[in-house]
Amino acid sequence: MLLTEPWWLASFARLVDFQAVEPFQHRLLVPAIVSSLGSVLPLGTELLFALVEVAGWMALVIVAHRALVMFEIGKSDLLRRMLAFTVIVPMALHLIAPDLHFVSAYSEVGGAFELGDSRAQPQFYYSYDLPAAVFTLALFLLVVKFARSRSRRWFAAYLGLFALATLNRETTLFLIPIFFASCYRILGSRALATTMILQISVFVAIQGTLQWLFADHVNPHAGIPGTQYELHLWTNLALFDDPLYLITYLARLGAGLYIPVVLLRSHLDPLLGRSLLLLGIPLFVSALLFGRLQEHRVIIEVMPLLWLGAIQAAAAWSASSTATAAISPYVRCRSRSSGRASALAARRPRPAAAASKRTAAVVNRNTDA
Repeated sequence: MLLTEPWWLASFARLVDFQAVEPFQHRLLVPAIVSSLGSVLPLGTELLFALVEVAGWMALVIVAHRALVMFEIGKSDLLRRMLAFTVIVPMALHLIAPDLHFVSAYSEVGGAFELGDSRAQPQFYYSYDLPAAVFTLALFLLVVKFARSRSRRWFAAYLGLFALATLNRETTLFLIPIFFASCYRILGSRALATTMILQISVFVAIQGTLQWLFADHVNPHAGIPGTQYELHLWTNLALFDDPLYLITYLARLGAGLYIPVVLLRSHLDPLLGRSLLLLGIPLFVSALLFGRLQEHRVIIEVMPLLWLGAIQAAAAWSASSTATAAISPYVRCRSRSSGRASALAARRPRPAAAASKRTAAVVNRNTDA
């Protein structure tokens, strides 16, 4: 929080007083929590937001550990606990690290070429970013639980958390297709329709109410007719005119975790792979239209799933490689050179029946036996 700063139209004071502009104010969960805490704790508003932020990072690591357990990643719980902390890396790169802009690739000083100028632009802080990522990972795990067990208990837990996450940010809309893709083959048509209608009804009821409550909180930068959302499409596209900026953007994107996901996609869990596409593509498109892509936090919800996908695919590839290495030397040699089959036949272990007959013959010739 010391390395970032809040957008002045959605400052800490404005959010707690419920006076921030739309759509920032209807992302209500964290401001409501801080406002409630402030009525009983003698702490400043900024410190209360910081305490909620700390709780969010702790929750992120806990949910990441549960994800590793569910997908059976790691040979021991100690290893899983250590791996769970690595989720902080892609999250911090998108929430904290400043955005780097190149003013010029090179410059001429005294007749000699020198490196050009660059500037770092700090990220803006929004209280709902980190909780949105935690909710996304937790909701995905509940979808997996429900898909595996088809228990109403897990769906009730999912729907309750879905409602809470919708109070935090409207990007829960992108989780509905993930639920459908995960369950359409395992649920009957009536059960699938019921679960989908319930989710859509919860989303519409919560978001409709919030937008009605704060309809008069006009955003002076709104650019989408009939809404309070901003339009940043052309500004975002102009960012990538600079190839150096594109390189730095891709280097920071998910801490490069999309590389193992792509290279090891044959080892990626199918449900996890579909969920990454169904969440990542719509989220990036919406960020391209309505968000500022230089604020890398606009796609923060997909980061925990990308982290989980990279670790799961790497773990599955490692297990597959270990299993291949454990094959007997005879099989490995034969797979490399089929022409040596006759030489290898002499080294092939004798069948158990032949070995037992040979042992019986030796015993019969042994008079002591």
